[in-house]
Amino acid sequence: MIELMKTRAGVLALVFSVFLCNCSVAKLGDFQEPCQFISEQRTSENQINKGEKLYPIFDDASWGFIDSKGNIKIEPQFRAVDEFAEGLAAFKSPIDGGWGYVNTDGDVAIEPIFNAASRFYEERAIVSVDGKRGYINTDGEYILRPLYDNALRFSEGRAFVLTGNSWRLIDKNGEFITENSFKQVNSFREGLASFVGFNNDYRMSGYIDTKGEIVFLMTDDFSVHIENAGFSNERATVSRLAPLSPARFLNFRWAKVYGAIDQSGQLVVPTKYDYISLYSECIAIVKRDQHYGAIDLDGNVVISLRYSYLAEFHEGLALAQKREGEKFGYINLKGEWILEPIQDIDYSYPLQSSFQLQDLPKSRNFYSDRALFRSSNSKYGYIDKTGQIIIEPTFDLAFPFEGELAKFENSSRVGYIDLDGDVVWSANKSGENW
Repeated sequence: MIELMKTRAGVLALVFSVFLCNCSVAKLGDFQEPCQFISEQRTSENQINKGEKLYPIFDDASWGFIDSKGNIKIEPQFRAVDEFAEGLAAFKSPIDGGWGYVNTDGDVAIEPIFNAASRFYEERAIVSVDGKRGYINTDGEYILRPLYDNALRFSEGRAFVLTGNSWRLIDKNGEFITENSFKQVNSFREGLASFVGFNNDYRMSGYIDTKGEIVFLMTDDFSVHIENAGFSNERATVSRLAPLSPARFLNFRWAKVYGAIDQSGQLVVPTKYDYISLYSECIAIVKRDQHYGAIDLDGNVVISLRYSYLAEFHEGLALAQKREGEKFGYINLKGEWILEPIQDIDYSYPLQSSFQLQDLPKSRNFYSDRALFRSSNSKYGYIDKTGQIIIEPTFDLAFPFEGELAKFENSSRVGYIDLDGDVVWSANKSGENW
C-alpha cells in the first residue's frame, strides 16, 4: 500500500489504497463568525505535527530527516519514509521491508511488523497485515485488529471500516457505535459525515452525526456530492442533473450542476454552477458558462464571474486569469488585482485528455508569503506579495514552501532551500529522488 515511487518530477510520493485518499472518500462501486478557513490539503499538517518540522532526505538508497537549518536529525537508514505526524513517521525497514514508526529522536517507537502503515491522525493510524486493515495507537497497540477490507482515517473521534460491501462506524476505542451500515461514506467534518446507501437501501443518502444517526436526507431536488470533502464553514456541496442546451451540443445531454446546503440540509446556494469549491477563505469559488468568480456562503456574488480561471484563495490571494491565453496574476478577496498578470502557467507533467482547468495545481498559491513563478528562461523562482522576486529563478523545478523549506531540482542536484533561497541541503540525483 505504501511504496515509494519515482515520478517524472522527482517528487517523493507515497501510494496508498483508497483508505488514504486525501479527500477521505471511500467508495464501493450569513456563516459562522468568525469565518474559519479550512483547507485540509495544507493545514492538516500543522494540526497533526508535534514540535519542530523535520524533512525527509536520502543518501544513496537510505532515507532520514533534517531540520529546517539542514542539520541531520535522523541519519539516513531506512528504505523509505513518510512525513512526521503527531511525533511519529512511518518507515520501511531495510531488512525485511516491513513498516514501523520512528520518533523525532530517531528511535524506533513501533517495530516494523506491518505490510503498510499510514500517518497518525488523532493518535490512531491505519495498518495493514496480509491484505486486511486495522488501527493502532501511538504505543503500537491494536485498537482494532487488521480484519477489515478497508478503513478511513480518524476524524472527530470517528472512523469507518469496510467489511464486504458495508461501511460501519467506530469510535477511538475500536467499538462499533451503531448497527447501521452504508454503501459509501465520507469522513466527519464539523460533526457530520455524508453517506450513500443506508442499511442496504441504496436510494437513501444524506448526512449522519457522530452517533451514526441520520441528521437529514437528500431530496429529489439535489444529491450528496460524495466525492467532496464535506462541510466547511457550515456549508457542503450538493449537485443535481440539468439539461445542457441543444444549441451548444449536437446531442442533448445532461450534466451536473452544483450548489451548497447548510447543516440543516437546506439549500443556501442554488444548484446552478458548473463548479464550486468551498475551501477558500470564507467564500466559495464558482464557475458558470466558462467564467469563474466567487460568492459568499449564502450565495451572494462577491467577485463577479469574469475570469477564465480563478484558484482557491490562500494567504489572502488567489491565482487568476482575465482571459484564456493571457498571463496569470493574483487578486484579493475583493476581486482587486494585487499582482497584475506576470506569468504563464506551464506544466511539468504531461496533461491527460481528461484534464480540466479547475484541476490546475495549487503550487502557485502563496505559502509562507512566497509563491512560485516560472520565468521566460523556463526556470523557477519565488515572488513575494508585492510581486518582487525574492528568490531568483534558477531551478529546473521547484515546489511550494512547507514551513521554512521548499524542495528544488536541477539538472544534477535535488535539495531544499530556505526562505531566503539559500540551499540548506542537497544531493546528487539518483533512483531514490523524491
